[in-house]
Amino acid sequence: MQTNPNAHILSYIAQYLSKEPTFALMISGEWGAGKTFLVRSVFQGRSDILYVSLNGTAKTSEVIERLYLAAYPVFADKTMRALGSIARTVGGVFRLKSDLKFEDLFDLDRYKILVLDDIERSLLSPQEILGFINNFVEHDSKHVILIANENELENKPNYKQIREKVVGSL
Repeated sequence: MQTNPNAHILSYIAQYLSKEPTFALMISGEWGAGKTFLVRSVFQGRSDILYVSLNGTAKTSEVIERLYLAAYPVFADKTMRALGSIARTVGGVFRLKSDLKFEDLFDLDRYKILVLDDIERSLLSPQEILGFINNFVEHDSKHVILIANENELENKPNYKQIREKVVGSL
């Protein structure tokens, strides 16, 4: 009988999701180890999960935009982006200003689980990204699963101290 080599990770994810969220869960491993594939396979077919990569994000507003585009993929369509660009241009010509944002039009309440991948590839500092993530856990009561090569994060200033406050264990 062959056992699943990832059974311990799958069990840990199940335990994490069975409780009210009080911390984020991190799945760490070397690049190419199959972390993303594993997590995506666990949640395949579920409609209460949002998955985004933080690769290259330099602002928390970019993370929010990626979450909304994942939740409402129609806005990622080239035609919709072109319409948005035209609307901004027309608004500029007529000197119309709008602070309207995705979060003003749509909400993410139906998503109970956020999977944030490539944490180490974000341009945000550990303090910025983990503080931002902590808001989802503490204020929005969302389960947050982080996927990272933590070896790449450990050399960043204050990472270990900040991680301790956001990423927990059962």
